Amino acid sequence: KFNSLEQFCINYTNEKLQQLYIQYIFKSEEKEFLAEGLGDFLSQLDYIDNQGIIDLFDKHPMGIFNLLDESTSLGSSDDKKLLEKIVKTHKDSPCFKTPKAVIDNFTISHSAKQVEYNINGFRNKNKDEISKEIQDTISN
Repeated sequence: KFNSLEQFCINYTNEKLQQLYIQYIFKSEEKEFLAEGLGDFLSQLDYIDNQGIIDLFDKHPMGIFNLLDESTSLGSSDDKKLLEKIVKTHKDSPCFKTPKAVIDNFTISHSAKQVEYNINGFRNKNKDEISKEIQDTISN
């Protein structure tokens, strides 16, 4: 019920895998149809292209991952400020559901279903730091 950065990354990976499948199966068939002069039959290839969802995640410079990296590297914002920037940037995207009130959550309409994410901890989990346990292991 509580989806944070880890689930966000997993769902992004699933969307990328789905896009690979779409490219190798459907988009290659489209090219084949056109090459063979069967453009009139393209409507028989019925699939949902999830490129818009992937762009929401990682299209430079305003994808959610880019905004997260920027917020983390600046170190001056907090998670709620990050959420405000995400909402401001993506409120018009058909794949992004703007929360009624910017509190802690946002929703993405994935290929499979809508998923609500809680922004709390996104920035902290995104930091490029080595944990104390790993530092101690390396030192020993």
